[in-house]
Amino acid sequence: MLLIGLQKTGKSRIIRSTCCNLKTLYVVTNSINVKDKLFQHIKHRSNNWNIYEESIDLTALIKTNVNTNAIVIIDDISTWLSNILILKSNCYNEIDKLLMLLKTTKKWIVITHELSNTISTNTLNKNFTRLLWNTTQQLVLISNKIYISISGNILRLK
Repeated sequence: MLLIGLQKTGKSRIIRSTCCNLKTLYVVTNSINVKDKLFQHIKHRSNNWNIYEESIDLTALIKTNVNTNAIVIIDDISTWLSNILILKSNCYNEIDKLLMLLKTTKKWIVITHELSNTISTNTLNKNFTRLLWNTTQQLVLISNKIYISISGNILRLK
């Protein structure tokens, strides 16, 4: 499942309420410069959840910790992409590894941001926007369900 929305539209809250009674591997992808998001997720977690923070190596964390009965939640892919764009020389290899892993994982939810198509002269910003759009399109192809979050409400697209 893919959940798309702008920042602060209730995506994480929706997922927490939807999956509160499920065994869950919840992966928080903090920015490499910010360490306060994890606390928010721990404070609101269910007892069935294992919460991890990973800024770079999502595939290794998921492979190591996934339980066949658990749902994998990645919150959020856009933060992870910004981290690997800055720190990895070949971010496309990391994206491919994650997509291949998700294809073989039975239950997963990926949360992502929708970016507006604003004109930017900043090369890094343009590269990130293109990378996020391409990754989201790949996730759309492998997702069985797609939702968009608007002001705390979700709308099913697929």
